[in-house]
Amino acid sequence: MGFGHTRLQTWLPLSATVCINGRHWLERQLLSEQIRYVKEDNCFTWIEDEGVRLKHWVNRNSVKLYNKAGNLLRVETTINNTRDFKVFRHPNDDDSKPASWQQLRKGVSDLHRRAQVSQASNERYLDHLAASSFSATLEETLSAICRSEKRNGRCFRAINPWGTEDFRMLQFLARGEMHVNGFRNRNLRACLEPHLDKGDSPARSRASGRLGG
Repeated sequence: MGFGHTRLQTWLPLSATVCINGRHWLERQLLSEQIRYVKEDNCFTWIEDEGVRLKHWVNRNSVKLYNKAGNLLRVETTINNTRDFKVFRHPNDDDSKPASWQQLRKGVSDLHRRAQVSQASNERYLDHLAASSFSATLEETLSAICRSEKRNGRCFRAINPWGTEDFRMLQFLARGEMHVNGFRNRNLRACLEPHLDKGDSPARSRASGRLGG
């Protein structure tokens, strides 16, 4: 693994952080997989491309999918911001207080819960991936959103996935963080119309109407 160190917190909850030199670990993995690389001091300046990796970020936490050694599909979840998750425990580890859902901590005491959260994330990702296979053509898949529609006397315009603005909107909707707490028109407007002055109410109203209708 190479050189590493342990950082101990001297105040409650007395958490411990173990740090390792990931580059030494990576080098060993590259050597075992016979992947060519160029290393200068403690930095990799080039690594042979052995496949494709997909990575999704949500508030500094991520889940990634890649083909290991070209023949094994692997998914991994990395938790950097533990406060996005909960653990069922006694507040401040005080047994006299009733247990409840508390913020997940970085210390080793909540390590079991981080493993549960990561495993559940991996399983959800793989389950959705397994269910995503279908035989419909691109035209059949997009035809419903590529034509205008009228509901309850209100007209809704067609979506053009290849148009610049609509493509940006679809990218926005596909962002993982939008599934954490949902989004509102102002979030979408800030993404598509970042140049609008917050004090220009008429312009913002027209933009909201265009995005909504």
